[in-house]
Amino acid sequence: MTRPARASRSRALALTMITGALMLAGCAAEPEAPPTERYVDPQDGFSVEVPAGWTSTRDRGAVIFTPGADSRRTLVVRAVPREPSTPARKVLRATRTVVRGLPGAEVQRERSLDGDVPGVSFSLTFVPPGFDRRYARTHTVVVGDEHVFHVIDTAPAGEQRDDRVVEVAVASLREEV
Repeated sequence: MTRPARASRSRALALTMITGALMLAGCAAEPEAPPTERYVDPQDGFSVEVPAGWTSTRDRGAVIFTPGADSRRTLVVRAVPREPSTPARKVLRATRTVVRGLPGAEVQRERSLDGDVPGVSFSLTFVPPGFDRRYARTHTVVVGDEHVFHVIDTAPAGEQRDDRVVEVAVASLREEV
């Protein structure tokens, strides 16, 4: 075998090995989601999984979860009684209007939720009133039988946050009637 042919085969083998390693790395299991605890709210009729150790407070009809006193990240769950005659599509359309109407709102993604319960999730940035800095938000609305649930994860834009927190919360949300 000539030298150029050997070099060509060596490069091909090296590329194959690198590609294989990258594929294996891509298939590696993601780190586990943080441990959670179930929060039950008998007042508003729901339960949800939140990260263990997060604190909860109640403000203006919503439950606000935070990872610590010095954090600017919040996970809010608000349950609103649903009129049985109100179609889910009307609720989802109204939420879309409110989300897009936030000050300086830039919606990056809107997606329907999988499953039997109607819902939609919005990923966006906006500038809260009284602030000069952008915040990132994932706002998910889920239409239950007796309540409409808003699960809202907000933190300063650019701060690292684990999106699994809101994903676990939404997936674990239960209407407790």
